Amino acid sequence: MARDIKQADYARLLQFRVGLRKFIHWSESEARAAGITPAQQQLLLAIKGHDDDQGPSIGQIANYLFLKHHSVVGLADRAEEVGLIERLGDPMDHRVVRLRVTSKGERILDKLTSSTLDELGRVGGQLDRLWKGIDTPPPYTTLGLRSTPAQARAKKAPAKRTAAKKRTAKKAGSRR
Repeated sequence: MARDIKQADYARLLQFRVGLRKFIHWSESEARAAGITPAQQQLLLAIKGHDDDQGPSIGQIANYLFLKHHSVVGLADRAEEVGLIERLGDPMDHRVVRLRVTSKGERILDKLTSSTLDELGRVGGQLDRLWKGIDTPPPYTTLGLRSTPAQARAKKAPAKRTAAKKRTAKKAGSRR
């Protein structure tokens, strides 16, 4: 179903995206000023924001950050080297590694979270006004999936072509 898009819609979407980028740029600058990388800040937040007391697994962090498992392993390695996080074995499943923020990581994250909440209070109303009326996010962003619908369709396309070729070959064989 096509939508009737007006110039004002483009302008509002642009303002919203610029607002998001400004916020992200500000947040990344704050992380660097605190002595960590923006990726480490995201890692700390993903660990601390996880609702299981045992801590999240590498796979869960990959879903939160929209990264591949091996990328999170590298990020966790670097964060562990500088004392921001620690790895713990899962007592129920020894194949699973859980992550926990160290006291050093907590101090840095608390400072960053405090300033981030202040900044969101300052700019949140502006972003909220721009967001109103823009459709809700696609379901893949709320389900924790790591691929977009377009990526999923691209992965399925070769399988569909193969299935279609098999059906065509089967029909051709039955005609003989």
